Amino acid sequence: MNKKLLLLIGGVVTLAGIALMVMSLGGSGGPGNLRLQIETKPTIMSAAYKVHANKELKSGRYWLAKVMLTNEGPGILDDVRVSYRIPNYVDWTTPRPFPNVLVNQTIVDLFYPRLPARLAEKLTNSTEQVEIKINYTTDGESKEELRQVDFELKGRNELVYTTMDQDEIANVSDMYENTDLIASFVTPNDPVIKHFTQQLQQKVLGGSTAGVVDTQEEVLRFMEGLYQYQLAAGMVYGGTLGLPEQRGNSFSMVQHVRMPREVLTGEAGLCIELSTLFASVALSGGLKPVIFVTQRHAWPGIKMPDGSIIPIEATRIGGAGIGGSKSFEDAVKEGYEEMQTFFAGGDQGIGAAIGLFDIAALQSAGIQPPELPSDANLIARVDETMKKLTSGGSQKKKSQPKKQVARNSGGGQNNSGGGSNNGGGGRQGSNVAVPAGFQPYQHPTGTFSMGYPSGWSARTNPFPQQLPFLAAAFSANPNPSVPGPGAEVYVFDGYNDPYAALDTIAIAIQSVGGYMNAEPAGAINLKGRQYQMFNGETGLPTVTIHWRGYFTNTGNRTIGIVVSAPAGYMDNYNQMLSQIAETFATR
Repeated sequence: MNKKLLLLIGGVVTLAGIALMVMSLGGSGGPGNLRLQIETKPTIMSAAYKVHANKELKSGRYWLAKVMLTNEGPGILDDVRVSYRIPNYVDWTTPRPFPNVLVNQTIVDLFYPRLPARLAEKLTNSTEQVEIKINYTTDGESKEELRQVDFELKGRNELVYTTMDQDEIANVSDMYENTDLIASFVTPNDPVIKHFTQQLQQKVLGGSTAGVVDTQEEVLRFMEGLYQYQLAAGMVYGGTLGLPEQRGNSFSMVQHVRMPREVLTGEAGLCIELSTLFASVALSGGLKPVIFVTQRHAWPGIKMPDGSIIPIEATRIGGAGIGGSKSFEDAVKEGYEEMQTFFAGGDQGIGAAIGLFDIAALQSAGIQPPELPSDANLIARVDETMKKLTSGGSQKKKSQPKKQVARNSGGGQNNSGGGSNNGGGGRQGSNVAVPAGFQPYQHPTGTFSMGYPSGWSARTNPFPQQLPFLAAAFSANPNPSVPGPGAEVYVFDGYNDPYAALDTIAIAIQSVGGYMNAEPAGAINLKGRQYQMFNGETGLPTVTIHWRGYFTNTGNRTIGIVVSAPAGYMDNYNQMLSQIAETFATR
């Protein structure tokens, strides 16, 4: 039996039926009739030009053009070849061959352009064309079709949060579907940033082991050195600006975001710009930066080796015109407060939580920044500012903030108040060991225990009639219109097969108009017990969820925990969700 779950089985096809089907597709003679449907992304970002060549990245989501070619018959299309070009940017690609296209058959081809590095210097928006050429033979005659479709090529400083059609936007998260491309604006290998980082380590910090030995003290010292430099250099915070744009049916949120080198030498920045500058210097120094993004704000942090995060409210460099500046200690304290709010789903101040972006992980996955050339003038400006700051002799040693780092990867400082615990709650058993920043949960039956981030909501047996096998549900955001990360625990009495359990869940989802796909992903040991892992996707009318499940058998019972996030955001919450799973223990 194929262990891959198939939720919809259309029926049984006999060998005779297959033969008849092949005969009908073969055509009855005469020429084939080609019908083309072409779709292009309405807008692409110059800063992210590298991602569009990577057909493996994010399950292939960054194509520029999609061609759907259908043969409407009555004859076969032979030797079909599809090629593309973008005048002035990409020459004709090597044609992709399709030996033949049968009657009523549709083939789909995607264009992933290898855009030139000179896009890193493109500062203006322009309308370009993707040209598509289809050559084929039918009924002994060679034919060619040529199509041109417009798209907008943004300048390198334009961050496009979404290009979804208006009627497809269902919630706030859809407005920020491309936000992981923020990693394209983090430039640790920019010669200007590399030079600045070296000068910071040498002349401000007097040497630094951050990035080599990431102790809390050394990471905080690196962060404070950068923050104090910004204060001393007179850098100021400027308000953020997001501009909605309309192009055809596509609705875009676009923000003008300067490259970190421009922020560093321009001495002012938006919240997102100060975050990408901070992340660029940190990554150049060997640290692992993250960026929190909400509906109205962004701020950076550093991920520690144990998975915890030290956040900082980078805009607290302030400025005389907006009430002055805050100390490094206050900036870190506010960063923690915002992080806690973020993992609770956001609030009216910062807006809904959009995502936590692990910059190193995103860049390793392929979301790379543009190649920026060295700039002698910008390097000279860095040296001039650094000289002014350090000419008075060795700097006074900066005071350290109180050691209040939350030892967790999931967010927030340890909050004894925790999240709401409704639907019956669980016993907060003292014997349930969880990381700081988490709170314990034990099911009333004693069947399982686990930890979940403080600030999350927890519900025990939330749907006893409709889903009696759903033992508990945990959510970072109880607002259904703004889905966030979550976890669910399933208990199936009388089951001894995880696949049967998943089939039961799939049937329940299908009954409300959704679907579920799952594939086995190996085995893992949690708390001394072996679990079968699954990776899956669940589609509901308003949202698509990606998830990872861990299922095991205990006697005549199958039990499992599923951790999830909205489609496109699993990577952002991966560390936190893994930590939740690692706390899970069955009786």
